[in-house]
Amino acid sequence: MSDANRRQHERHAAGSIKASLRPVNGGLLTRLKKPQDCMLLDLSRAGAGILSTQGLEPSTEIQLALETEDGLHLNVRGVVRFTNPVDASHYRMGIHFHGDHTPETLQALQQIEARFLS
Repeated sequence: MSDANRRQHERHAAGSIKASLRPVNGGLLTRLKKPQDCMLLDLSRAGAGILSTQGLEPSTEIQLALETEDGLHLNVRGVVRFTNPVDASHYRMGIHFHGDHTPETLQALQQIEARFLS
């Protein structure tokens, strides 16, 4: 499989979805930190691309909270796969979601994904 087409699930542009992330590994103080708003760049049921003012180290476990314009709320856990600086104050991160989604979470991700296909 070429680098250009290595994804198992197609990612879709996701500009109208609000997103925030919070690291979940580490001590209690890390888990109690306020979620950080970020810009969701793309999304699939397997992962997401985000733009953030704070870069996280690869392998950092996170929780990504998503909210659609029509009020669908979803919390997904995953791991940071890469962090690349975009400029002096922004980072592009790739998030891989854990595959242990509840049926409700998977259904919500599929509903969000379907909106981009129609």
